[in-house]
Amino acid sequence: MANKDPVLSLEEFDIQQNNFALFFCGKPNEHFMGDMYRDVPVFRRCFAANIEAFNRLAAELYGFEKRDERGTPDFERKLYQAYLLMHPFAESNWEMFV
Repeated sequence: MANKDPVLSLEEFDIQQNNFALFFCGKPNEHFMGDMYRDVPVFRRCFAANIEAFNRLAAELYGFEKRDERGTPDFERKLYQAYLLMHPFAESNWEMFV
């Protein structure tokens, strides 16, 4: 599947990401909103590809709702890395930012 949108720079991602972080909200099977986002086809396709880097990164990001972590440079960098790994599995950036 080819994403019709170009890859965003970190600065563009910071502006446009909207609800992207919700893919990692809470731990799997413990957070309704996070589970709902993780059921979106782009996330399922990326996770099913079993990309070691994505699986490791997702494990680090799960449960981000701790307010002291969200918005830190390290968290934002990891979120952008997750976007870069998911990008090829999305039809468009919009699919990830809803």
